Amino acid sequence: GRGCRHCGSRRYGKYVNGMLMLGAELVFFAVGELMFTLVAKTQGLDGSVIPIGTLCALMAAVTIAVFMGIGVLPVHFNMAVSMGITRNRFIPVFLLVSFAENLAAAGVAFLFSFPETWVLRAVYAGVKLESFTGYVFQWKYILTACLGLAALHVFFGMLLMRLGKIAWTVLWLLWMACAVGGPGLARLAESMQETAFGKLCAAVLDMVRGFTESGILAGIVIASVVMIAASWGMLYRQEVKM
Repeated sequence: GRGCRHCGSRRYGKYVNGMLMLGAELVFFAVGELMFTLVAKTQGLDGSVIPIGTLCALMAAVTIAVFMGIGVLPVHFNMAVSMGITRNRFIPVFLLVSFAENLAAAGVAFLFSFPETWVLRAVYAGVKLESFTGYVFQWKYILTACLGLAALHVFFGMLLMRLGKIAWTVLWLLWMACAVGGPGLARLAESMQETAFGKLCAAVLDMVRGFTESGILAGIVIASVVMIAASWGMLYRQEVKM
């Protein structure tokens, strides 16, 4: 026979996620290149340049990975469990697929850096090129970040299933506060330096700065494991909602 409609949708969904991620990276890469060209033409270049297209592609990958991974968990969970797949089988498979998608997105952003670097060196031969790819795209950073994103997917996806639109609204507000309100928060922090709260925040920042790179990476891994364990316990008792 032709198979069930849900099976076909699930097979099709595997390709949709990947194409959406690739398309977003391509668009943001092009936007970054356009921005760089406009700035170079209107204001000129002074000092050094960075591969802004690669940076935009990486930012797009992170943004899409966060919201897409969280949003698809309820759909995949309800569909898989309703079709007879056990929760103990679904959760590790979802985590592995999420980790692989994050790793592939980082790989695509890394590949973008090669043509961009070549073009910048050819067109702007007299300008110093500051490349961050050799520092950012290291296995210890990429693997840890992919694990952290996969943990965020399953944790906030679980909260979305348990709390509904409340969890999604809180996540969106936090994201917008970080993305749009960053300069305002920085000015607020400067104005509160002499207050008790400001001194407490400064003490926390000093403590964080004291951590080594290995300690920070280990902390991210531990936090990811905790989120995965908590999500596993909650999803194990989660009812299917179709």
